[in-house]
Amino acid sequence: MDRYDVAIALLKKRPELIGKAWITPFAYPEGALFEFASSGRTMCPTQIKENPERAQHHCGISIEIIDAICDDDKIPDDSIDITLDSLESFARVQRLLDEAYPERVAYSAARRANDAY
Repeated sequence: MDRYDVAIALLKKRPELIGKAWITPFAYPEGALFEFASSGRTMCPTQIKENPERAQHHCGISIEIIDAICDDDKIPDDSIDITLDSLESFARVQRLLDEAYPERVAYSAARRANDAY
């Protein structure tokens, strides 16, 4: 069980926290699903789906990962539309990003240590 599985389990118990976790992804364990696509950048999978052209220039991530996000019907382009059914897709994307960009794992850990409530 990794941190994304933990986030899913927590949000399944308290789905009303999805919005809070999305807004402050580094402050809560549930937010792991909504972390930025690359270290130091400010686009999460929802924002990438909303504006893939901006993501390509702003995030510095591969077009293959951008396409994977955009092609996934369970990842909405607006945070208000995130549901429990979306969470596995967010976890899959975060794992893809961790594998492709290992530096973001250390960045995320440091951000969580600084932003935790």
